[in-house]
Amino acid sequence: MKYIIYYETEFGRVSAESEDPDELVSAHPKLKDIASRLTAKPQARRRESEKLARSKSSASPKVPETTAALRELETKVINSKFFDQPRTTGETREKLHELSGKYFASRKVSQALGIMKDRGKLRRKGKRNFFQYSLS
Repeated sequence: MKYIIYYETEFGRVSAESEDPDELVSAHPKLKDIASRLTAKPQARRRESEKLARSKSSASPKVPETTAALRELETKVINSKFFDQPRTTGETREKLHELSGKYFASRKVSQALGIMKDRGKLRRKGKRNFFQYSLS
C-alpha cells in the first residue's frame, strides 16, 4: 500500500509518498515548512528577496552601491588595460566581480560608468542601452 501526504499551495501541490507511514510522519514537518514558504504572503516574499539581494552585495549598507562600484572602478579597473578596448556595462560588471568579489547591480555599474564619463575619465560611444566605454 502507498501513503501520500500533501499540502495545496498557490503554486500547486507539495507532496510526499511512501509505503511506510512512519516515514511520512517524520517527513511531515519539512513538508509543512516547504508548503508554508510557498504560500507566504507576497510582501513577506519581497522582504526575503530584498534581504537576499542586500546580503549578496558586499558593499557596506552605509555606502551607496553606486559609490562602492565607482570606488572599485577607480581603484581596481581603470589602471588595468581593461578599458583599452570598448567595454559594455555587463563586461565591466563581470570584471568588477572578478577583481573585487562583489556583485553589483547592473544599473549601479552603469551609473558609475556614467559618472566616470562625466568626469572625463572614460569615453562613451553607442546608443542608449548599447553603450560601450573606453579610456579617454
